[in-house]
Amino acid sequence: LIKDHETKANIKKILNENNAAKIELDEANRLKTILAEAYYQRGNLKAFLEDKSGGCQDIRKAKELGYLKIHEALKNICGEE
Repeated sequence: LIKDHETKANIKKILNENNAAKIELDEANRLKTILAEAYYQRGNLKAFLEDKSGGCQDIRKAKELGYLKIHEALKNICGEE
């Protein structure tokens, strides 16, 4: 779904529909934020359920998606700084 909005934005930019492209990118970013938070929450839950490997994988994915509140989780769960 995120990629769909990014693709639409690229098409709209090519067509010089810059305001419409911005709307599509805003929606893609909104969805990325929601997805990143979900990965972070699931990662913490996996760690709580003693699946540290799965938890770290999700927390790293949240970081990749731009989630900013992960430093303590990376340190405490994954042993990373």
